[in-house]
Amino acid sequence: MKTSKNARFTLLLCAALSLPAIVATGTVIPGTSLTPDAWYEADEGVTLNGSYVSAWADKSGNGNTAYQTTAAAQPLLVLGATPSGQPVLRFDGPSGNDGLIITNALSS
Repeated sequence: MKTSKNARFTLLLCAALSLPAIVATGTVIPGTSLTPDAWYEADEGVTLNGSYVSAWADKSGNGNTAYQTTAAAQPLLVLGATPSGQPVLRFDGPSGNDGLIITNALSS
């Protein structure tokens, strides 16, 4: 598989992981007809608590901001982690409980 030097890693949370069933209104992913319920990219919309992520803004337009108020459970932002130099969020806390919370219900 050939990877573009400028490839971006995107996390898409789609209704029940069923891409064809998405009916949410919001931002369309460029180059597709997909309108995800939630759309997160590690290089945009990240609120930091030191090097850890306390909030991650949703790019879909649906207001599904992900957050974590417990410092010990916040994922780490790792800059330049991919071969193309893009950042990633690393969910690997010492107690194995890293995670982000989304309070809005995703549609199904």
